[in-house]
Amino acid sequence: MEKAKLVRLFKALSGQEVKRFCKYVERLYPDYSVAGGLLSVLAELHPDQLTAKELRKERLMPRVAVGKWKRISDESSRLFSWLEDFLLHEKLQARTEQQRRNMLLAEIYREKGAQHLFELKTNNSLQQLQQEEALDPKSFLYTLQLLQLQYYTTFNITAKESEAGELQLHRLLGTLNAFYLSSRMLYQMELSNRGAIFRQPDEDSIRTYAGVQLVERAFSMALALHQPSASRSDYEAFKKFFWEERHAFSPEVQVILQTYGINFASRQFSQGDTAFERELFEVWMRPDEINEMLARHNLLTSTRFINTVTIAIQNGALPWARSFLQKYAPRMPEESRSIVETLGWAIAEYESGALKTAAKRLVRRPKMPPRLEVRARALSLMIDLWQGESRDTVEDGCKRFADYIRRHEEIGPHTQQGFLNFIRLVRQYQIEPAGCRALLEDMKVVYGRRLFLEFLSEGAD
Repeated sequence: MEKAKLVRLFKALSGQEVKRFCKYVERLYPDYSVAGGLLSVLAELHPDQLTAKELRKERLMPRVAVGKWKRISDESSRLFSWLEDFLLHEKLQARTEQQRRNMLLAEIYREKGAQHLFELKTNNSLQQLQQEEALDPKSFLYTLQLLQLQYYTTFNITAKESEAGELQLHRLLGTLNAFYLSSRMLYQMELSNRGAIFRQPDEDSIRTYAGVQLVERAFSMALALHQPSASRSDYEAFKKFFWEERHAFSPEVQVILQTYGINFASRQFSQGDTAFERELFEVWMRPDEINEMLARHNLLTSTRFINTVTIAIQNGALPWARSFLQKYAPRMPEESRSIVETLGWAIAEYESGALKTAAKRLVRRPKMPPRLEVRARALSLMIDLWQGESRDTVEDGCKRFADYIRRHEEIGPHTQQGFLNFIRLVRQYQIEPAGCRALLEDMKVVYGRRLFLEFLSEGAD
């Protein structure tokens, strides 16, 4: 046992570290008597008597009071795991490791949906790094990691589309450049300094390190999908690559890659390729493994959540949408939980014909991000039409809705136009229902096309 990894690491501890580790185990694992007994023996022998002679089976087993050597072997593995945890804990308490500790806490706060704590921790850490002005690769790397955490968090998604989001992305690129240049120069200087014995690497060999080729392939394929010239074969190749290789990437990168697949499928569907409606649901939104990953790492945004419910229903999967709501709405961060529950269940109730229940839910809705508020207002107008509300009531709703859309440019011109055209349809129905279908056919962009066609077919008098 002298060469066991537990004994080797235990020997390297100082006397004070052994005492603190014993207290750590006693406090956290009081019920593990065999592991505790083995630790007591090791502590007594530390450091000079941790020898092959003292650690022989016949000497060690009576002292630990067990009858089988396998039990000692199992408890040795358990103790080693505890020792690693203890040393990590000690390391993260050191003042010199505060940035690493802050990074881990920021990741934890994000995963737990603790928005206020996340923002406080990342902002304070960035400010501290700026004040320290340690111009070295490690400092740039910490700054880059914190900025990336902030940018790709699910908190305050609309900020990405503002001037602040643009500045944040510019800062990310600047910090990345600083890290790359400082690291490259540092390592090249080291190679030059040892030029007598080291060879300069060629660029092709550098590109093979640490999965660079896989990352490069993933991002180049994703970017290709964003181009106007992207084809169905480009999409199929990307889809195949994603599902075969996605486990090689972090959850955050998987979400980014997945978004490119979703956006391509959405564009194709909006341009008339109806096969992509099924593709959107079955490939990108229905798989449980994806939804579990999003929920576990707090990467399921409120917009993605509502899109999943909506697209499931469009594909005739209302029972699945209800199950999705029941399973994942309670796991959303507190700030967005009431939003997705209100709008998600209102959409499901509308589809099942429970219009009064959906209407009451929407009247009591919490404050929503503009991109979801417009959907709530559109659904309310559709309920008004189905319930035969007066022309004045519907027109008042249309006017307030149009004013809201024009005030919130952050939802984007394409989305604005789609909802303004929806309002035109509602007003046209109030004036002359027979003209709705012709108007609908002339509109290239309109929100709620399916909802309105269903109403014209089934609900209109």
